Amino acid sequence: MNYLLSFMVFPSLAMCTEFALLFLRLGIGIIIAIHGFQKLFGGQKTWSWLGTAMSLIGVKFLPTMWGFFAMLVELLGGILLTIGLCTKIASFFLVFDMFVAILFHLHNGDSFSKYSVPISYSLIFLTFAIIGGGYYSLDYYFFVSKLI
Repeated sequence: MNYLLSFMVFPSLAMCTEFALLFLRLGIGIIIAIHGFQKLFGGQKTWSWLGTAMSLIGVKFLPTMWGFFAMLVELLGGILLTIGLCTKIASFFLVFDMFVAILFHLHNGDSFSKYSVPISYSLIFLTFAIIGGGYYSLDYYFFVSKLI
């Protein structure tokens, strides 16, 4: 009880940071995994439509394959981010996915309210790509704790 009170009144900056990373990773990971899950059931028509966005960076072949990869990045990347496994790698792919989404919205002439969401996600994913999943992640358990 004394520990709980001291945490609530005088939390350490490191502890707060690790909990903040955990909550952010869980929330954003679940949201992105749900986006990917929805695209999974969209099937080939949805994947083909998604894949056409790659033409904005000069990739005009096999749009269904690229759309499938985008769905996979969001579904598996969201799951990996949620559990904190391979956080930096998953986040790197998610940053690229959001970059293409930003280009797609800009190309379509969408309002800022449409492309501000992938901008926000990309900033969050870039942060995780740089710092990783934190103390409360499987990355820490499997990789970092073994080095200490």
